[in-house]
Amino acid sequence: MSFFSNIPAPEPEADDSAELRAPAWFVPSEDEVPVAVHIGRVLTEQPGVTLVLQRADVYSQGIQFVFLTAVRATSALSRAEFTTLYEAASGSFRSNDPRRDLRIGLTLADGARLDSYRGDNGLDWEHAPSGPVFSLGGGGAHGGSHRMSVHSTGWLWPLPAPGQATLHFSYPGLGVDEGSIDIDLRPLVDAAAGVEFIESPC
Repeated sequence: MSFFSNIPAPEPEADDSAELRAPAWFVPSEDEVPVAVHIGRVLTEQPGVTLVLQRADVYSQGIQFVFLTAVRATSALSRAEFTTLYEAASGSFRSNDPRRDLRIGLTLADGARLDSYRGDNGLDWEHAPSGPVFSLGGGGAHGGSHRMSVHSTGWLWPLPAPGQATLHFSYPGLGVDEGSIDIDLRPLVDAAAGVEFIESPC
């Protein structure tokens, strides 16, 4: 008898053919090539900080807005002031504090008010929300000792009705007070007709 004969046989591998996928209200579909619609609106610009709404990636069931936060050393800032801004921008990846982090909201054409911060009432995969939702996600960051660029995304589900919407924003940790801009949703909604679908994996 082998010394190792008491080792049990390995468990059969799990069948992963049915891939677990997040529902449409949670994140954009991975089975679609969205239509990118350039927006290029500067939301705020102040010493050392620029916040931009770059574009909207339009999917068949929703719209993902892409934001850029740029923090740069300038002659208008002391080194200590720039360091404070730099740390606030980089710390947003580890924080979930609306008193300091980027916060985005939408008022849709029908009056619905959507705040990207949900606190303890967050979305889950099991239960579809009763109405539209707008959730903020990360995208990545890069930079060096004198600058940092942070990308963030906001996912609006479902695809809204055409009309005028208002985008609200604030970034307390970077000294950005609450502001807003108007957005015409019709070009974005119309762009959904150009979405291409990718064959789902087996």
